Amino acid sequence: MSQQQIGQRFTEIHHALLFGWLSKAIIERIGQQKGQEVVSKAVRKYGEERGNRMALRATTNRQSLNIANFFVYAEYRLISGKMKARVTEKSRNLTLEAFRCPWCDAWREKELLPYGRL
Repeated sequence: MSQQQIGQRFTEIHHALLFGWLSKAIIERIGQQKGQEVVSKAVRKYGEERGNRMALRATTNRQSLNIANFFVYAEYRLISGKMKARVTEKSRNLTLEAFRCPWCDAWREKELLPYGRL
């Protein structure tokens, strides 16, 4: 299955629910505190790996590592209108204020918000 076919079949809702169910299962299995630590470490590791892949693609194309190229080389494309956010701070780190988030909506709908927040 090609990346395009996967993108057409699986959406941010699937991504959100998989993450929420996995987080919930981990916490139920090993407890709240240890479970949160495990999930948080996994999220950080995934984010660092994803960021490194994005940076590698950007530098391979002789592009700068900056916020604009973060969005250009992102690994996930939302369908227009599903996410509503605005930049509230521009510095070394970008801060977004989200008003609508399909992941949050999915977690809320399936009562997974405490797990999805991780």
